[in-house]
Amino acid sequence: MKSTILYFLHGFLLGLTCLSQSFATEVRFLGMGHLSLVVEDETNQINLYRFGDNVAGALKDEETSTASGDFSFAQQKSKTAGKIDSLRYTAFGQAFPKSLREYTPFELLAGELDFPIFNLPGNSITWIQRKTGEERNIFGEVSRPQAYGMNFSYSTMKRDSLSKQYKETVNTPQVEIFYNQNYSERISWGLKLGGFQGKYKHSETKDEVSLTNFGAGLGGGFSFAEKLWLGLVLDGHLPKFEEVTTSFGRTDRITYSGTGFRTGLQTICNIARLKAGGRFAYHRVKTKGKTGTFSVDSFEGMTRVLYNLLFIPVKLGGMCGYDRKKPVDKDDVGRIDYQAKVSTFLFGSGAGLKVPLGTVGAEYHLESRKIDDVFEDTTISGKNYEINIGAEFNLVKTIFLRVGYIVGQEDPDIKVSKNEWKSNTITAGIGVDILQKIKADFAYNHIVSKPKDNPNGKEVKENVAMLTVKVKY
Repeated sequence: MKSTILYFLHGFLLGLTCLSQSFATEVRFLGMGHLSLVVEDETNQINLYRFGDNVAGALKDEETSTASGDFSFAQQKSKTAGKIDSLRYTAFGQAFPKSLREYTPFELLAGELDFPIFNLPGNSITWIQRKTGEERNIFGEVSRPQAYGMNFSYSTMKRDSLSKQYKETVNTPQVEIFYNQNYSERISWGLKLGGFQGKYKHSETKDEVSLTNFGAGLGGGFSFAEKLWLGLVLDGHLPKFEEVTTSFGRTDRITYSGTGFRTGLQTICNIARLKAGGRFAYHRVKTKGKTGTFSVDSFEGMTRVLYNLLFIPVKLGGMCGYDRKKPVDKDDVGRIDYQAKVSTFLFGSGAGLKVPLGTVGAEYHLESRKIDDVFEDTTISGKNYEINIGAEFNLVKTIFLRVGYIVGQEDPDIKVSKNEWKSNTITAGIGVDILQKIKADFAYNHIVSKPKDNPNGKEVKENVAMLTVKVKY
């Protein structure tokens, strides 16, 4: 346990300092400079279901039933001193989704394997049926307003070694079903069931690392005159982590399984020109194996605000978030092998202006992370920022054109000089809306990253394409 988990921890906790906080941006925003604070869309509304991640808000998330599909592709190549490096990364969908990254130690998979985490939605198909009329059930009773549906996704990432002729893959299938009912005009409740598996394979060594997780969750919501909402979620899950290694004809298997729970509170406010939301959650995971235990206590808090100015068509948006994780690794007799505190602070602000042919906007995003290794008595602090500029133009009634530009900087450790990376991203997209019943959005991103103090050194290029189609009925 010690060698596996500690290797995961160091790789993951150090590697994640380069993650952008705009990770969950949807396809429309990906085409217009990743603007996600000053533009409100069906996919990022400040409500219980989208912002609060509470199944009790699924019915009121939209007015109609929907069926949608998301598909994405990304590829990363790099050059050093003008020569193409041997490693190439190709992704179809988000192989490291939030559901995988959230459940430590299994989120450590990406860092241990040194995979990049692309800003992509998953390859998924989602269906939501909403019933708001007075329909009668098989007993002749009037059914309460309700919503139910399911989501299935499958994403994969591959790393090819062009020189050594081997490949490594990460596959992540997920499935979730849910039900939501309005108990009364003010009270709603919901239930969700689901599971996922994240699995890594190496074609040459036959090594495998996997996480399988199944769980269920309850959600409740209370509304005050459709202006203020309060929500509560309680989730439980059964994670299982397994590593299989082969060396000199011998196969070793390490298995850790356990339980986890998550509880969270949400509040949503929608008064006049102001929309605001806050969510807070506590999450604990504990796994146990033959050689010890591994546990993580997590706390997350997030707020978001969107305000429409009076008299002028300007929207101001902002967000602030804090996340803290405390991983602890113990051997089979209870001695601590590793203990750390990982704190992440997120901040974002921006403004959007409505113009005759569309919308233009700009945002600033900051991510600051500190890792205190209690066991080794060391501290690492990192800081990343992005400046986002984007626009959407409605030149024809049903067609939307989008463009954007992003400049960013990543500093994995501010105490170490000359380790910053600068990135430049060009975004473009197009959207089609037919009679407000069928929507299709496509986005393309081209990203170039270089060391700040060595522009002639390693250069990393990414090409990302995304497509989403949605039908309302």
